[in-house]
Amino acid sequence: MKILEGNKIKNIDCEALKNIVKNYNNTTIDIGTGDGSFPYKSARKNKDSFYIGLDAVADNMIDSAVKAGKKVTKGGLNNVMYVIDNALSIPEELNNFADSIYINLPWGSLRDAVVKGEEQLLKGIRKISKAKATLDIYVTYSSLYEAKEITSRQLPELSEEYINTELKYKYQSCGIKIKKVELCNNDSLKGLDTSWAKKLAFGRKREVFHFNCNFTF
Repeated sequence: MKILEGNKIKNIDCEALKNIVKNYNNTTIDIGTGDGSFPYKSARKNKDSFYIGLDAVADNMIDSAVKAGKKVTKGGLNNVMYVIDNALSIPEELNNFADSIYINLPWGSLRDAVVKGEEQLLKGIRKISKAKATLDIYVTYSSLYEAKEITSRQLPELSEEYINTELKYKYQSCGIKIKKVELCNNDSLKGLDTSWAKKLAFGRKREVFHFNCNFTF
């Protein structure tokens, strides 16, 4: 499994990862982490927990990885790691590691897989989860602002009804139970520590859907 240490790409195996995370109370995996700000900021706040950001584009995560790799006295962190891989093919080295999983405001193929309930993504998420893990997803798009995107990528209309019926069934068939669906507004995004959430929070009014899930074993 490829990871970023500062601005260098290195390999790590499952046993090495186990030796790292065993010193922490729990492990959170942020799928499609983008610039990696969510795991970095979370790791700063919660030193007893370990955070893993996963994204296919290493360059996006470099700034956060470099900050994390500094000396602790200069903002460095020992409890965060950045994995370079596609969210639709999550590396097996992460299997059964996650106590909590986040997908925060995905875009592109990850967003499409989330809202269409694609089996490859859902089964990958299921494999990295522990028995009592939680999954939180925040997703948004709107015909007011992304009409062309919705048409070209054949996206379903986002609604509580759709999530609680068709999408819920698809998730359930892959071992993921959607427990609760919330409709959030821009203000709700202010508490979500991602760069994209901060931009949307002060942008045009939009609906954001948050669904909280757990796993069936």
